[in-house]
Amino acid sequence: MGLEAFALLLFTALISALATLLYKGVTGWSQAPLLGVAALAGYALADVASGLTHWFCDTFFEEDSPLIGPVLIFPFREHHRDPTGMTRHGFLELTGNSCLGMLPVLGAALLWRPLPPYVAAGLIAFALGLFATNLFHKWAHSASVPGWVAWCQRRRLILSPSVHAVHHTPPNRSAYCVTSGWANRLLDRLLP
Repeated sequence: MGLEAFALLLFTALISALATLLYKGVTGWSQAPLLGVAALAGYALADVASGLTHWFCDTFFEEDSPLIGPVLIFPFREHHRDPTGMTRHGFLELTGNSCLGMLPVLGAALLWRPLPPYVAAGLIAFALGLFATNLFHKWAHSASVPGWVAWCQRRRLILSPSVHAVHHTPPNRSAYCVTSGWANRLLDRLLP
């Protein structure tokens, strides 16, 4: 089994454990609004995290930098040379690294006891948003997508081709967020 498959399995186990803690921690329906807000905040933070990561990898280091160059910097830079290249990658290749990156965060969260339900809800949404980020990014570059994906893109629930096209307009120095694109305005003002 490859590292990406192992990371996906471990990610799934940790998300399942967090979901179990969330379920056990909920005491009634009165918590639903707070849990919903926490989940929405977690998903929005995933968009911010995707943007910061994308900006970092487009801005710093080189593709041949020791350790992170081939693994992290190269894929981001390659994407500018061949934006549709990621549409030819498989599920594990697109999600495995994201899972790997989330493992320390999820593991630390499971050690935090007691874990308030709203924290668990936010963290689950954050982790799932980052897990799916490269899929959303891929679909924003795909010539055709399933109907439900197009529906989500039109409603800006996930990254749409029109929102992401801004990033691929030279000089490629804005619109870094690739989960939903919600945080692009914020990051475009904050990042150099």
